[in-house]
Amino acid sequence: MKIRSTRTWASVALSLALAVHANAALAQAAPESGQALVDRAVGLMHAEEIPLVRLQSLVINGVEQAKIGLDQRLPADKVAPVMVDVNAMAVKTLNEVVPPVREAGVKLAPGVLGPILREKFTDDELRQLVALLESPVRKKYEALLPQLQDAIGKAVTEQTQAEVNPKLQGMGKQISARIAQALLPK
Repeated sequence: MKIRSTRTWASVALSLALAVHANAALAQAAPESGQALVDRAVGLMHAEEIPLVRLQSLVINGVEQAKIGLDQRLPADKVAPVMVDVNAMAVKTLNEVVPPVREAGVKLAPGVLGPILREKFTDDELRQLVALLESPVRKKYEALLPQLQDAIGKAVTEQTQAEVNPKLQGMGKQISARIAQALLPK
């Protein structure tokens, strides 16, 4: 009788162990849903880069505006040294402001982007988004993106610069003239 009872307990223990293991496996195999999917998607988006691109665009625009203004007010030989200083100031400023902007992007992204993703995507769509963001093809494409942007940027510039540059310069002169007019005493 003892042997049978030991076998029964061993059988029960084995069954319990298998049940615990099966539940753990099911929990791991259960697809993510809800906030876990949103958090994963936000993490994969590298959302902190979005405000950095915006910041860099603002700084680049400021440098370009300075160049336009200098071209209109100074002889060509005086513009280059000033632009060296302007570029150095821009780089220094970016070096100072990128870290806090990146940190804020990392901190704010889940609270800002998470609710938008949760509202606009179903769990199934979020799973697809996560799969897309984790895709090796996406990573390869993103690595190639600077080369693609550079290639199309150069081609379009070459194709359109004769038409576009005079218009941009004319716009810059018109803006400068309007500003100068506004600054004149009345």
